[in-house]
Amino acid sequence: MFDNLADPNGAALTGPTPPQHVADAMHRAWVSFVRPRLATL
Repeated sequence: MFDNLADPNGAALTGPTPPQHVADAMHRAWVSFVRPRLATL
């Protein structure tokens, strides 16, 4: 979902030079959010 800046379908949202550091931060945030909840499934 996040950290997928190379996908051409996302270019309309990210613009021509998407910031990798933002993608990295969002990816880490989502993984941190989801990981503890996986144990409850």
